[in-house]
Amino acid sequence: MPIRFVPTAPEVDCHAILQDPKIEAVLDRCYREWAAQRRGLIFHFLPQLHRLLFKQKMDWQKMFGITKDLYLPLEAEQGGLLYVAARAIGARRVVEYGTSFGVSTLYLAAAVRDNGGGTVIGTEILPEKAEVARSNFKEAGVDEFIDLRVGDARETLEDCGGEVDLVLLDGWKDIELDVLKTIEPQLRRGALVFTDNVHTFEADNHEQREYMADPRNGYRAVVLPVKDGMEVAVYTGRE
Repeated sequence: MPIRFVPTAPEVDCHAILQDPKIEAVLDRCYREWAAQRRGLIFHFLPQLHRLLFKQKMDWQKMFGITKDLYLPLEAEQGGLLYVAARAIGARRVVEYGTSFGVSTLYLAAAVRDNGGGTVIGTEILPEKAEVARSNFKEAGVDEFIDLRVGDARETLEDCGGEVDLVLLDGWKDIELDVLKTIEPQLRRGALVFTDNVHTFEADNHEQREYMADPRNGYRAVVLPVKDGMEVAVYTGRE
């Protein structure tokens, strides 16, 4: 699947599914800012472009410097998918790896709130991004439903406080399988696990894909043709 540095905006205003003017206003602003950023996205990724084009492993240490000011959010249609999925399973405890500026977190927090309350546990390794995310949460009026933790997700997500209903994996791919294994003992049967960008970084996340494809590990997964591939898996428990 080709790499798209300038994703096409969805024709449908998918974040309007939330029916919340405060959240929608923040999402509108964030997506406008992201639209301005992505016009020059290819220039940000020039140092890593050959790795992307030839499906080689990325230098994730360099990625910190490249992406520290970039949104790189889920598309609005993906956010809408997260919202309806979380509502459908009655999710009360949600975990997000790779919060960034908190765009996807807003969809998840809206779902948890509309399910009657709960917590979205986010994790972000860059403190400056976490600070902006918290400001967005407060402006959207859903900060009380979000527990944003700063640091290495393999440590910050060791204790999520109970059974996890839904997980979004949208961080650095080199440790994504490690993060999943950190969360896995806390997953309830029937929990959903979403993984973004599975085609873009195939060289880095193939081990995770193989892990989730092995039925002995307790997952049933399908890749949706959304953005550059979004995997959705249900956790059925280990044999």
